[in-house]
Amino acid sequence: MKKIDLINTPLEGSNLIEASAGTGKTYTITNLFLRLLIEKNFPVEKILVVTFTEAATQELKNRIRIRLGEAVKAFSIGYSDDIYLNRLLNKYLDKEDILYKLKNGIRSFDLAAVFTIHGFCLRILVENAFETGSVFDTKLVTNQEELKKSICEDFWRIHFYNASNLFVNFVIERKFNTESLFDFLRNYMPGQNCKVIPDVNIPDTTIEEERFITASNKLKSLWRKNRQQVKEILLNYDGLNRTKYKKSSIHKWIEEMDDYTNQESLYAFLFKGFNKFTSSSISTSLKKGFSLPEHEFFNFCENFNNIQENLTNVFLRKLIGIKKDFFNYAEEQLSLRKSKQNIHYFDDLLIKLHNSIESKNNKNILKETRHKYSAALIDEFQDTDPIQYKIFKKIFTENKSPMFLIGDPKQAIYGFRGADIFAYINASKNADNRYTLSDNWRSEPELLNGINTIFKIADNPFVFKDINFEPVNSPEEKIHEKLLIDNKPSSGLHLWFIEPESVNKPDYGMTKKYLNKIIPDA
Repeated sequence: MKKIDLINTPLEGSNLIEASAGTGKTYTITNLFLRLLIEKNFPVEKILVVTFTEAATQELKNRIRIRLGEAVKAFSIGYSDDIYLNRLLNKYLDKEDILYKLKNGIRSFDLAAVFTIHGFCLRILVENAFETGSVFDTKLVTNQEELKKSICEDFWRIHFYNASNLFVNFVIERKFNTESLFDFLRNYMPGQNCKVIPDVNIPDTTIEEERFITASNKLKSLWRKNRQQVKEILLNYDGLNRTKYKKSSIHKWIEEMDDYTNQESLYAFLFKGFNKFTSSSISTSLKKGFSLPEHEFFNFCENFNNIQENLTNVFLRKLIGIKKDFFNYAEEQLSLRKSKQNIHYFDDLLIKLHNSIESKNNKNILKETRHKYSAALIDEFQDTDPIQYKIFKKIFTENKSPMFLIGDPKQAIYGFRGADIFAYINASKNADNRYTLSDNWRSEPELLNGINTIFKIADNPFVFKDINFEPVNSPEEKIHEKLLIDNKPSSGLHLWFIEPESVNKPDYGMTKKYLNKIIPDA
């Protein structure tokens, strides 16, 4: 992987810049912005800059504006304390022309195209309302939780209000409810053509339920008729292994069978000790030389156990089929209800723009978007999902426009951030050029050396071979303050070994106690 040269790196094609924390991502973006303005003659409104939060957008916009001002000053006086700006001064002979472009960029900076990914999508959709089928006065909502909850509740009513008591009790016992449906939607983004597996249709469970009900009634009758005999056999039969059939346990199982056969409602599950009444369990618990005590109740319990297992299996398939149907229902209802209320959520913007530019009639919207934006700088690219990447790839890469994707691949492994590791890997494989920022301006040299040493030991420290560990260095010109502990220089990296059983995972308090032994007030 090449170290990027911010002065001479070609401003062409698709470029991936892998940057660890502290290596100057923002500095790189602002300087690339300068070069696009100067070398490509792109006005500020044609250089698209995208990041992923509103706060980061404002910060990035301010940094670019400041950088333009610093460049104006450098080209005005012919000198700068900034090494990069000095190199720019030496590169360009026509200072007046460059100065004109820079000042013009500052004058028109209110038009600068610095957006969040969702702000960019919304702008394209509104500006191409007819081509994308968007409504002009559509409302952007930042929270769709209540809408999702109503969809979950409606789906529950449809599938469970008229279901049999047996199935409803089964579902409740497995702790499946409207909250469970809502949890499914947390990690599911409609419109991404996700494949739900296994692909199970909802089976008809009528036969299995009727068979179970009939068998349950017979079980109750047989138990009332043979309770005392069964109890006597289990307690007093000499051939039973009393390690497996302890008398104290038998009394407990008898009580559980009493409770099970006396309950008014039917449940598609058995109590834990039910199998102790089956002929197969008894036969495997006999002393050597003894035969199975014959009784119709043991044989029937064996048969009933099989009937119950069949019912459980078909109920599980039914529940899986319902879960699968829920995804289709949720996707359809989310789209329908948002359309009726004329609202969009953030992800809807991505999906709608993606579908629009991938449609057969996408020529106008692509032409207008490519005319509006001549280059793209995508910050925090590791947080990009597949749809976001496809949008940028379609607009810029397929048009051979300059596009720089800047991010830290090591952070793309964190799913809780919304990142998609495979979107990043796909982008890296499709990039015309891959660069790295190898100088860390934030951390101490000792810390960097320690981290480099640890991660270079493993062949694939981040599991995927497509994500390498690129060592970073501390620039010689950077002045670092030494970390002192008790007025003594500290090592760059400390490793603490704590016995696993001594720390509970959520117990921050105990972890803090260990830290305070080493660093007071940690």
